[in-house]
Amino acid sequence: MLQSWYLSADMHLFLLAPLIIYPMWRWPICGKILLAACLCAAVAIPLATLLIYHYPGIHYISLHDDMLSNYAKYMYYPTHQRMAPYFVGLALGYLMNSYRNENCILPKWLSTTLWALSLTILSAVIFGPFELMQFHHAYDIVESSMFGGFSKLAWAVSISWIIFACHKGYGAIMVIHVISMLRTVTDLTAQSATRPPDVELLSSLCY
Repeated sequence: MLQSWYLSADMHLFLLAPLIIYPMWRWPICGKILLAACLCAAVAIPLATLLIYHYPGIHYISLHDDMLSNYAKYMYYPTHQRMAPYFVGLALGYLMNSYRNENCILPKWLSTTLWALSLTILSAVIFGPFELMQFHHAYDIVESSMFGGFSKLAWAVSISWIIFACHKGYGAIMVIHVISMLRTVTDLTAQSATRPPDVELLSSLCY
């Protein structure tokens, strides 16, 4: 099964994690430097691979067979191309453990801004490569490398904020906004369903 690539990647990173977590616990400064270096490497490796071999920034089925095979072999399956989200998760776990007994006070404007930024980044990662996947799109090595190198990191950081915010009690802001939007939509729908049709307007549209 091709999907089993994740099992090997997860096992590799699981075995690697103690070599990063222990220094972060035993020697915090050195451990943080080590984690930062790992994150830089996790971004630099796919970025360099894309720049050197001119691979597309995202995997899609319209690639010709040779390119699709090489992309899967050297970009999609290898553990070292998948490290960034795992290291971000280690950083988030360390942060949440360090502040587990402390109240995290954030201004409302800051938490709202971080929510908006997080959702914007998630949307950009999902919908951003649409143009890259079009047949008529001209290949741009910088565009592909930037997306392929930073998209996984950006996604992981955005998800980490959502986890941290909900854990520390700042998820309610987004829930309130969503409920308010749903209530508005529900009210408008109910009003439109109960409002009698405008005969004159319908007549003008028909004639």
